[in-house]
Amino acid sequence: MTTLQININCALLEQFASQLPVQRTEGLLLLKSSLGQGQIEQHSFSGNVQLLHFTFQLNTPLALHSHNPPDTDWVLLNINLSAATIEKTVNEEVVELQRYLPSGILFYPPDTTVSSASEPGTPYEVVLLRIKKSFLQDSIVDGASFVQDLAGVICYEDLDASLEAKLRAALSAENKLRANAETLNFLAGFFEKLSVRNSNRNTTTQLHPDDLKGLFIAAAHLRNPLAENLPSLSELATTAGMGITKFKTSFKQVFGFPPFKYHQKIRMEY
Repeated sequence: MTTLQININCALLEQFASQLPVQRTEGLLLLKSSLGQGQIEQHSFSGNVQLLHFTFQLNTPLALHSHNPPDTDWVLLNINLSAATIEKTVNEEVVELQRYLPSGILFYPPDTTVSSASEPGTPYEVVLLRIKKSFLQDSIVDGASFVQDLAGVICYEDLDASLEAKLRAALSAENKLRANAETLNFLAGFFEKLSVRNSNRNTTTQLHPDDLKGLFIAAAHLRNPLAENLPSLSELATTAGMGITKFKTSFKQVFGFPPFKYHQKIRMEY
């Protein structure tokens, strides 16, 4: 199995080009047949936002380990546009990224490690959006505190129809100016959703980063749309390291739904 090591704070396309058998042209990597079929295309917008679009089907398994160091200048969005579910290990938590589930988009800040494996014969389509922290701080209301609040917190959002349409418009744009505009439109929609959730959390109970980590670990047990034997509320609260009352209140603040309605939403969207 080929294993890639990626540092989010360094130029992404250069790292893929140096570790994969590819043919390279300006802003584009074409996979050689020894690995499979597909390409990695990069668009850079004003040095603050980079979009990498992956479309590929491999002949052999491929593992990827990526790390965003604590002192990084960048944050990353990982968006699964594939029909296939992509299983990732995010800071030791196993997560399934799937388009219309609450884990369709993975946002990871500094000090984050992500591992995944791509299976041979499966078609994949993935978008990475690499964003300068300073750009977010300057572009969002109270951007500095917003970025600080998210430090060390792994966040997931569903790739709903509206966000997917904006991203597809960016990928199919006829020129760089339009691609830039549509990418920013997508980012605006995503961070508005994230800001609302963050605001709801901050206007009620102040949650410690360890509480947030516990909530995301508990939520992972509810993300399987085919699961029938779900943990009890008491078991979920124990997993999160909270009492039941605090768990129910905090879960709804962070995810927008009570725990089992959250699972029902996932089943319906699946």
